[in-house]
Amino acid sequence: MHPLETDSTSNLTPAELARFGGTYTFREKLQLGGTGSSKITYQEGIPTFDELRRGIENEVAYANFEWLKNGLILRLNINQRLSCVGLTLEEIERINLLAYRIKIRRMRWGLFVNKIVHRGELEIVGSSGLIARFVITPPFFEGMVRFFSREEVTEKFGYAVSLRPVEEDRDGWLYSLLKMLEG
Repeated sequence: MHPLETDSTSNLTPAELARFGGTYTFREKLQLGGTGSSKITYQEGIPTFDELRRGIENEVAYANFEWLKNGLILRLNINQRLSCVGLTLEEIERINLLAYRIKIRRMRWGLFVNKIVHRGELEIVGSSGLIARFVITPPFFEGMVRFFSREEVTEKFGYAVSLRPVEEDRDGWLYSLLKMLEG
């Protein structure tokens, strides 16, 4: 894992881009369905990211990923304090995604129906152990599964569903959030 230098607009310098094989062309990005991920919540593991934490209880560390030709760029944003690290494909041994089922009640044609959505815990593991741990919220879960289901990392990506009982959205906050994001 390498801390990366970025310019004032958070773009990687040409030297950093070269280290990870460069970016994809516009046509390649279209064929791949994009090279960037949704935002997820960073938990722990990357010293460069952990240095930005101030110990404030409700401060959320958002992260997102970007594929380059020979690597994965991880970007962090904690209240406009930005950081960026990169991993080559060879440094990544496993990408583990554990899904937890959540039952929500949603309105469908005037009736409430039950629907199962997922939240997830994502771990990136290297040869020396855990690199980083993230949390994926339900609105972004399916997109993150697609993001890590790329041909280059298919053999490294492990996806499992927890055997724990289904969680329930008792107060309806998750349903309200999903409804807001849909429309």
